[in-house]
Amino acid sequence: MPRAVERKETRETGLTVAEYFRRIDAGDIDSDARVELWDGRIVDKMSKNQPHEIALMELLERLLRIVPAGHHVSTQAPIA
Repeated sequence: MPRAVERKETRETGLTVAEYFRRIDAGDIDSDARVELWDGRIVDKMSKNQPHEIALMELLERLLRIVPAGHHVSTQAPIA
């Protein structure tokens, strides 16, 4: 059975997106674990809260005003 990320994995650095997904496919990282790849490290995802949601809405509004036509803005969507 796949396991969630252990402490030693959160200290690992230099992982690429491809390596991260290979580890999920191999069962080293539970695909349902609340973790993400951040700057080459596997870290626990933070919980969303009201300040997070407000900041996200404000950022989205600002980005939509400056992104050129034909481009898209997506929030919190997976990269693959």
